[in-house]
Amino acid sequence: MTVEGFSIDLFGEDEADLVTNLTLTYSTFRTFSPNSLYIGVNGLTIPLPIGELSKIVAAQTGPAGGIAVPQGDGTSAFLIAVPCDFTIQASAVGQSFDQVIPAVFVLAGRIESKAGDVLLTTTVAFEHSTEIPAGLPGLESQPLGLPTILPPGSTANLLVTGKFGAGTASIAVDGSLVAIGSPVSVPGDMNGDGLVNGSDVGALLRLWGEAGPLGDFTLDGVIDGRDLAYMLAYWTN
Repeated sequence: MTVEGFSIDLFGEDEADLVTNLTLTYSTFRTFSPNSLYIGVNGLTIPLPIGELSKIVAAQTGPAGGIAVPQGDGTSAFLIAVPCDFTIQASAVGQSFDQVIPAVFVLAGRIESKAGDVLLTTTVAFEHSTEIPAGLPGLESQPLGLPTILPPGSTANLLVTGKFGAGTASIAVDGSLVAIGSPVSVPGDMNGDGLVNGSDVGALLRLWGEAGPLGDFTLDGVIDGRDLAYMLAYWTN
């Protein structure tokens, strides 16, 4: 198997919020508008939106291939690592960030024959962490709503001012991909190079006696001499 021209857009026209976790430690205090009492806490973590993630796209940058291994149930399993460049566009606290990350996109799944077509199902996985240096613009009187405790049912805003230190940003992608296609257009061509030759015979012999779907040109449920005869009838080189 080979993979060419692989690309994927994880967001399309959508956007996602970038959120940082703000951990607060404070003593008991009172507010007067609204009139409320806040009990002191130690290590209260609150999510704080700071920007948007607007684009994550991946595009293949080099050759990728693997072997489809027959499983004995009419399907074949494969695992292919695809080298890609991930382009990430985001904004945080008023500052834009564009980053290109070279990484590997892992495709793992199965191929099976469905009503004359080929059905491919695969999981897609990617995980990456990158260091963010200090120097982001700080927060200046950022309102943070907290529910009142006494009396309950109201909200008071804390005004948060502070600076960002160095940190780490992590991205994890976990999904599935389903594709339906037609068998190769050249009869007897096992490797998709447009020719029927010794390479295809070798590929057929490695699947000898299996149930297919790859190599079962006569669609009788087994790879045998009739499939070899079919291949030889279309010999090109």
